[in-house]
Amino acid sequence: MVTRSEETTATASQKAGRTAQLLALMTKGDDMFNARDFAALDAVHHPDMIAYIPGNAQPIHGRAAHAVAMRQLVQVFPDIHVHTPYPTQFGSGDWITVVSRATGTFSGEMVLPNGKVIAPTGKAFDVEFGQTTKWDGDRLIIISAFFDTALQAKQLGLAE
Repeated sequence: MVTRSEETTATASQKAGRTAQLLALMTKGDDMFNARDFAALDAVHHPDMIAYIPGNAQPIHGRAAHAVAMRQLVQVFPDIHVHTPYPTQFGSGDWITVVSRATGTFSGEMVLPNGKVIAPTGKAFDVEFGQTTKWDGDRLIIISAFFDTALQAKQLGLAE
């Protein structure tokens, strides 16, 4: 017979194992992004995913739309880099949160949703960057990214 204490310990161990698995997948995904391995990166995203990204008025729906957004980001910031290992990381069940830094240089044209083109400033950014994500098996289904867009705009010479 399994005691309640043994059952609780087993459940906690399973949750810790799932969190460790998802944190490893997240790190692998950011490593693929940093290496610009978009084919492998796309495979980690669920076809019906939703991404909430600062600066986007609406969520990004679907893996294909997310892939386009990531490629556009790299065109604007060709050296963009998500720093790992994450100094802050935690999770429970199918949800994890990671907080690190993102850096890059504004060296490609930025096209706003209204079609306005912003010329590159050549300036760099270094901001705290975090993501809270939900996973469906081994695939990302929800991404909620967060970073200080006002600080980033100031660092890039787009705001005072």
